[in-house]
Amino acid sequence: MNSAAPVAISMRQRLIFGIPRSSLLWADLSVLNCRHLSRMDGMVKLSYRMIVYNAIMQSRSSSQEMHAKDTQPGTDALPRLAPLEARTLVDQVVDAIVEATATGAFLPGDRIVEAEVARALNVSRVPVREALRILESQGIVVNERYRGMRLMDVSADRLEKILKVRNALETLAAHEVLDLKPEHPDILSPLEARVRELHAAVAAGDSFGVARLDTEFHRTLCKISGNGVLLQSWEPLSRQLTIIFGLSTLQKPIESIAREHDDVLDALRAGDRAAVTEMIRVHILDYSRELDYEGLVRAHRFGRTAKE
Repeated sequence: MNSAAPVAISMRQRLIFGIPRSSLLWADLSVLNCRHLSRMDGMVKLSYRMIVYNAIMQSRSSSQEMHAKDTQPGTDALPRLAPLEARTLVDQVVDAIVEATATGAFLPGDRIVEAEVARALNVSRVPVREALRILESQGIVVNERYRGMRLMDVSADRLEKILKVRNALETLAAHEVLDLKPEHPDILSPLEARVRELHAAVAAGDSFGVARLDTEFHRTLCKISGNGVLLQSWEPLSRQLTIIFGLSTLQKPIESIAREHDDVLDALRAGDRAAVTEMIRVHILDYSRELDYEGLVRAHRFGRTAKE
């Protein structure tokens, strides 16, 4: 038998085993002289595996001790952080198209060319194609024969239908929140948080942030109702609403949008069912009907053409 010689663990093995730099396996391990695991006899293989196993266990133990030490309460402890949401490249493309439409970079009725979007976002066409399929399923883009993918229109008739469905769903949500309120006095806390965030976006002059948080306020209302079927019925409208809310910020002061949500929250706090029903109707139907979305799109399209 040859004398023992050091055998280093490869980078690939380190990655497979998830071994950090601080582990013993970053040092050379001494086993009987051999170049490949497949050439080892049974006892040598067992020794090799035990060395790897012990090193991994030591690494995990050290990592857990460091984590426990880091999470112990103290003066330097970090505040509790909100968990991050896993977002795929497709999700990011979807959000980019919605934001571009809500801010007027794209306009309702515009043709969406897959290759151009991919080039602008510096991604391949595959995530863009999948994103457009998602947006088509939610009514945001329409695939027309011989015309390709186009953004949804904002005709008065289409908007009226969307608004009526919203009003029915969110009135039901508000009523169910009022029913739950006696047993859950803090049920409005999530809505209060959304309103604070909305005012912060107004103070920052973030128009798209206002549109996004407007949508989030209404999503939260549906969530806290505890009616999962209602939320599932509302959710497919959410991105269309973000676009509509975004276009509204181009026509009215964002401060007034925040104040409207203050009024809805105040009505929910007061707990008067009839007053809540009326406030939801005014907020969703009357305020939206005051805006000329078709005129806004025509004006922006004309301005864009003039620049070209």
